Amino acid sequence: MLLGVQPNPLPLATCFAPLRGALFYWLQRYCKSIETFFVTTYVYRILQCLLVDHQIYFDRPLVLLASYPRSGNTLLRTILKNCFNLSSASIYPQDLGGNTFLESYVGHIEGVSRASQANQKVNLVKTHEMDLYKLIPSIYVSRNGYDVLKSCWSFWNGEISPLDLAAGRYRFGTWSNHVLSWSPWKREKTLWLNYEELIDESAFPEALDKISRFIEIPVVADRLPSREQIVNVDGRWVRASNVQKLEITPEINDVFCKYNAQCMDFLGYSLLDISH
Repeated sequence: MLLGVQPNPLPLATCFAPLRGALFYWLQRYCKSIETFFVTTYVYRILQCLLVDHQIYFDRPLVLLASYPRSGNTLLRTILKNCFNLSSASIYPQDLGGNTFLESYVGHIEGVSRASQANQKVNLVKTHEMDLYKLIPSIYVSRNGYDVLKSCWSFWNGEISPLDLAAGRYRFGTWSNHVLSWSPWKREKTLWLNYEELIDESAFPEALDKISRFIEIPVVADRLPSREQIVNVDGRWVRASNVQKLEITPEINDVFCKYNAQCMDFLGYSLLDISH
């Protein structure tokens, strides 16, 4: 799949990163008409592609590891490390909270600029951003939107309202908009994985085979560290199965369905029927 992929172009200096944030703030604050917003947003998308931090020059193919937050990105990276002996970087500084024990399980490389130093055939970089990188090969992981909502609420220790999470009123927008932005079922040079198949023992071998074919690297092991092992050194990025879970109330469900029902149905996930 990746043979023949050319190295990524050398971008402008990463010191332009703050400019991207300023541009988007300006778009949201000052573009009063919808027509102006769409035109200027298109310009913003082009600028962001030019200025993106992780589009540095690599002498090997770059593959993005993409997902909405709490959809299985850390699990995917753990699989790549333990089953393919591949390390990965992230566009987010201190992505795993500086937990060196967790980083070793996941195969984390701190600093995208160091990713190209890894002695491996392909460079892997995690992102939770919308898809602005149409030409870059990617592995996209999706997960049941309800489970994502519950996991996000737990990850943020309840500091973000579940209603805000369901409606996308936080950093990463709605779950459905993110999935549709990437549209992994039709995006070129993209492997689409479901979180559910990655945790299903019967489906796991086939998932490994799909990853192997996509990155053109053989599987070197078919086992992962136990969840308990990783929880014992973390507890936040990988949480114990018995932690308190968000209860989906009728109010939360109404908001969630308003923004995500169509995408849930398209992906084959069932909506909850909760009466008031």
